[in-house]
Amino acid sequence: MLDSGTISPVVKRLEAEGIVERKRCRKDEREVEVWLTPKGPNLRESVERARDHVVCKLKMSEPEILALRNELMELIERLNEEVHTEKEACS
Repeated sequence: MLDSGTISPVVKRLEAEGIVERKRCRKDEREVEVWLTPKGPNLRESVERARDHVVCKLKMSEPEILALRNELMELIERLNEEVHTEKEACS
């Protein structure tokens, strides 16, 4: 749900760190393919430790976190629908 202006800088940083590689699609030059390098999967353990740290700081159970995530995703969906509806009304 993020636009390319948000994603591109993140992908560029990941590429600079050697975590991902990217290449323009041959069929459509506007598309960019991104995949993990061998270094990428090796980060799983440190990412899991970081996630566990965040979960600990939240002092919420896994079901509570998942429920909150679901509620936030529903809110985002409703807001996107509202923006879409407003754009149609203004055209």
